[in-house]
Amino acid sequence: MPAEAQGSRPDAPLPVPRPRSLARVLIILCIPALVLLVAWLGVRFLDSLRRTAQQDLPCYGSLGQVGLAIRMYCADYDGRFPWARNWCDAVGPQYVKNLDCFRCPALPQARSGYAYNAALSGFDERDLKPSANLAMAFDGTGGWNASGGPERFDPRHRGDGLFVYADVRREWKKAKDLPTLTWKP
Repeated sequence: MPAEAQGSRPDAPLPVPRPRSLARVLIILCIPALVLLVAWLGVRFLDSLRRTAQQDLPCYGSLGQVGLAIRMYCADYDGRFPWARNWCDAVGPQYVKNLDCFRCPALPQARSGYAYNAALSGFDERDLKPSANLAMAFDGTGGWNASGGPERFDPRHRGDGLFVYADVRREWKKAKDLPTLTWKP
């Protein structure tokens, strides 16, 4: 076949790249960049989940233990809830194996990160009205033996706080949800 037929003439213009080949180059460059961006965002998201789980899950378990300890106290003291002025002292040594369950991981410097519903102080559980959301203990301020009501609530877990109810259920709540809770037995 003659050289002219193959398009290799010395004076022949060079072929102009087609627009599709430019699009291919952009795709080849952009796809790895997008993959790296998604991977970086995924790592950041998983890291935030890990940090959240390190605080939220232990708090959930600890406040559950505190709630069970309060109910065991009631069972041993003729159905009476502990007095608000010394509830940690009354419940702690007898009914929990490790006093660290009073610490909230989000407040490691505090001896206790929970508060007790002062309206339950010395209250007889036989006089409780059926209420699904009677707050018993919750993420609160004040430290050891802290008690009170909604004014003590501390939403320290990404804007949420944990409650344990008189029936020992636990639930995360926001400050705006406090009016839906029962504080008086």
